[in-house]
Amino acid sequence: MNSFIKQKILLEETLSDQLRTKRKKQGISLKEVASELKINVQYLEAMENNQLEKLPTGVYSKNFLKKYALFLNIDTKNFDNLLDGDDVSYQKKLRKNLFSKKIPEKHYFLCIPKIIKNIIIILIVLSFLVYLGFFINNIISPPKLFISYPEKDLTTDKKFIEITGITEQEVQIYINEDLVLVDVYGSFSKRISLKEGLNLISITAQKKYSKKNEIIRKILVN
Repeated sequence: MNSFIKQKILLEETLSDQLRTKRKKQGISLKEVASELKINVQYLEAMENNQLEKLPTGVYSKNFLKKYALFLNIDTKNFDNLLDGDDVSYQKKLRKNLFSKKIPEKHYFLCIPKIIKNIIIILIVLSFLVYLGFFINNIISPPKLFISYPEKDLTTDKKFIEITGITEQEVQIYINEDLVLVDVYGSFSKRISLKEGLNLISITAQKKYSKKNEIIRKILVN
């Protein structure tokens, strides 16, 4: 009766249990096994602890197990039966490692040296700041303003003068603080009455948030 119980327990014992038990009975350390079989200690521990997911994928898992079993004089005739035994979790782990062809995801960005990643981040930040600088400068810069007539200061005996010029679109033009209509092409004109003596005519162009661009024309009336 006792021999039957021992035999049943032995059959139900997993290969991992047998590897661990045999090695300890023979008084061999994992380092000694690793040195003899040229197998990493971590893989030996994984085989003894039924952690087959830690073994290399493919046929290496089965080869490592068989090599270790032969080294400890474990009968390999029933090797496949032991692998396909009653321990379902053991079987699933082994099959997952033997037949898995999943390619590990490669996070290439994480593989880049830290200094290169920092340089890339700095360049991105600098590019953004440069773009932001140009954008803000474009908003606050004074708009272009060209006075067609009079092109410069002049002397006249007329009582009126036609001020004409060109500016950018969406710009407000003020002549002597009076708002002047600007057409879709940026052209504007306004008839100004003159008084005897020196007349100062201020032409100002400004966008919504920009600085002012002001031109002064001096008109002397005789």
